Amino acid sequence: MHLCNVRGAELLKLLFFFCFSFALLSLNFYTNFLRSAEQGWFTSFDRESERLIIGRLIKSRQDGMFSLGGFPVSGVTDAAAAQDPLSWMYDRFDNYDAYIKNARVDYFAHPYYSQICGQGIFFSILDKYIPCVPSVKLRIFHGLASMLTALGVTAVIAWLYLEFGLFAGITVLAFAVISQWLTVFARSLWWSLWAFYLPMVTIILYFLCTEKNRYSQYVKLGSIVFFSILIKTIFNGYEYITTTLVMMITPFVYYSILDKVGLTAFFNGLIKIALSAGLAIAVSMCLLSFQIAAISGNFWDGFSHIKYTLQKRTHATSSQPPSLVAESLQAPTLPLVVSYLQGEFCGIDSSVFNSPASGPHVRYCLSYARLIMLFAVMTIILYLSAQRRMASSNSRRLSALIVASWFSILAPLSWFIIFKAHSYVHEHLNFIVWQMPFTFFGAAITGLAVRNSFSRVLCAVRNAGGTHPAV
Repeated sequence: MHLCNVRGAELLKLLFFFCFSFALLSLNFYTNFLRSAEQGWFTSFDRESERLIIGRLIKSRQDGMFSLGGFPVSGVTDAAAAQDPLSWMYDRFDNYDAYIKNARVDYFAHPYYSQICGQGIFFSILDKYIPCVPSVKLRIFHGLASMLTALGVTAVIAWLYLEFGLFAGITVLAFAVISQWLTVFARSLWWSLWAFYLPMVTIILYFLCTEKNRYSQYVKLGSIVFFSILIKTIFNGYEYITTTLVMMITPFVYYSILDKVGLTAFFNGLIKIALSAGLAIAVSMCLLSFQIAAISGNFWDGFSHIKYTLQKRTHATSSQPPSLVAESLQAPTLPLVVSYLQGEFCGIDSSVFNSPASGPHVRYCLSYARLIMLFAVMTIILYLSAQRRMASSNSRRLSALIVASWFSILAPLSWFIIFKAHSYVHEHLNFIVWQMPFTFFGAAITGLAVRNSFSRVLCAVRNAGGTHPAV
């Protein structure tokens, strides 16, 4: 559907749905008021990583925004810890307390070279100009991160609503609300979750706002891809980069099927997207190398670091002594993928329904394996529904959704398989990639399948009650 064709009452409905989704997600991402995640986990989630941003705020406040190359950094307890490149991971210095108290920090760990730290620079600018105490600033930063994530997620949900109707939109929104991983990641200053969705959202907007010659405006499409990927890499580095790229291509696959694009045009567009994304990644690597050179004095040290980091996170053979890194490189891929299938998409504690006196609490959870099985069943139901409506104008739209949905499962799988070593070490984090964007598309299929099934049952009941079509 072209965005310019949405007018009047339909436009008002779309705006209302967008505002409702944005407000609900923003509030839940910031406060967890719907208890989508366990509260203790929500409040303490991945503070080890986020303290690198807090340390950046402290360092920027003391010595300037681009001190130590502008990299993420953590305050440490003493000079000895500052000499250890890995001290930021284990040193118990409380960066949060130092930031809130405006305390002077004398020692900092070795900078974290794997991210440009655009998010740290962005929050450092806000920290400099927002006129309030640090504790309030920290709440503002978390609130802003929550809102930006809600905006990105809502853009995807509103697009699915626009394409497939209210019931599909509400179902996707419900799945977003109950996703515990989406909830705990959303407000993190380190992860800047919104940046992962940005390239996909820009591709969606391109197709919504471009009605003619969609597949031949390569300069426009390439520019959108280039700048969105560049912003993503500046704000949260190369985390889940393969997932981000496949996620970005998913709406391109959808519209290519919907518009009956030939294979030549499809692959030409795909190549242009890939080249633009590759150029953006190359530019970001040059920026990262300049940052490292500002500290080490050698531009090529940056590329050496990138090569080393890529090797230790994928499948390279480790020559190091037995360690977690060596263990992760040697781990088999299939059992690792299975472990990510067994993780919880969402969970409900029985205490929500029962009083404490009613007995021990039981946690009811929905694993990703069960969720995929649910989506598979709903896909079959929706496919059969589409087959019955071959003459309907919506038949191709449903087929395009089904293909795009199951294409999107390659986004999480690409990270688990290609970046196997990273996934092995970070099983406390990487479940988030299932939400990029596979669970959203699966939820849309589920909503449509339920709606169509309910409509058929309702029609059968009416016919059984004696209502006959006019001759």
